[in-house]
Amino acid sequence: LFHWDHHRFTQDPARDPELVTASIPSSDTKLAIAYTGIVQLINRIRLLFRRALTGRAVAPWIPEAKQSLVVGEARIYALIYVLLLAGSIALQTTVLFWCWLLPLVVGQLFLRPYLYAEHTGCEHTRSAFENTRTTYTGALMKWFSWNMPFHVEHHAYPSVPFHALPKLNAIVDERIVHRGRGYRRVTRETLAWFRSARGIGG
Repeated sequence: LFHWDHHRFTQDPARDPELVTASIPSSDTKLAIAYTGIVQLINRIRLLFRRALTGRAVAPWIPEAKQSLVVGEARIYALIYVLLLAGSIALQTTVLFWCWLLPLVVGQLFLRPYLYAEHTGCEHTRSAFENTRTTYTGALMKWFSWNMPFHVEHHAYPSVPFHALPKLNAIVDERIVHRGRGYRRVTRETLAWFRSARGIGG
């Protein structure tokens, strides 16, 4: 539901869930923390348990008819997490930490810059060729992320399967406004955009 509305209302400040639930970090310290992904991770865990415990799942992108389904899913996940934690404590094992929690936290260090590259600094228009960025990167990264660096193509033609996105890129490349040349460069660009958006040059 969240992702569906993100596609329907990409870069619409009032209706794109990714913008509605986000804010521009007010300092360089908060910006650095945002790029670790830890705040987003904690917020998602809190939201999941809040829905599981209160039985409420209210958001503009969740239809009333689907709220009970979202709550039910949250309760299943919460129960699984609690059982895993209880089992780890009872068995006095750190497998859960090394095989799940640590990779989850470390993975955020790579996931957050990758996600910020998709739309940060792009126009607030209806055109996927203007409100989304395609980042040109290596074969390993494209394989690992199912060709999602071709993100303009994914948004403009969501019915095109992931394996066909490179071919689609060859057709529409000239129409793409935001073309990232590798994630290092794009991360520098998104960092600069965040700082500029709060009135700091550079």
